[in-house]
Amino acid sequence: MDNELGSDLDKAWLSQELAIAMEYYKSLDLPKAENTLNKILEYFPDDPNALHLLGVVFKESGDMDKSSALLESSINVDSANFSSLLNLGKVYLLTKKVEKASLLFKKSLNLNRANADTWFCLAE
Repeated sequence: MDNELGSDLDKAWLSQELAIAMEYYKSLDLPKAENTLNKILEYFPDDPNALHLLGVVFKESGDMDKSSALLESSINVDSANFSSLLNLGKVYLLTKKVEKASLLFKKSLNLNRANADTWFCLAE
């Protein structure tokens, strides 16, 4: 019973911290978003959402190496996350790896055909 309660508390904390990190990201406070996400990853090193968002933060900060590594880690944990595929594709576009980007956009569309951003990126 205690393990279940601890698990529920962990999930609640994780959800709350991810929401805080997202708010920092949306308000373009990237250092605070990065710090919050690193705190999450100390406790949940394989959380695909934290890995994904931190990868996006690094993309916005211009660190494409860290961004691609984190997005790849997120995909390794959750290969069905179309957003991670999309954002890694965007990193590949920015680093002139057009063929890799195109493959990722197509994989992303296979998971979510309704995402306009993916269609736009594929058309580029």
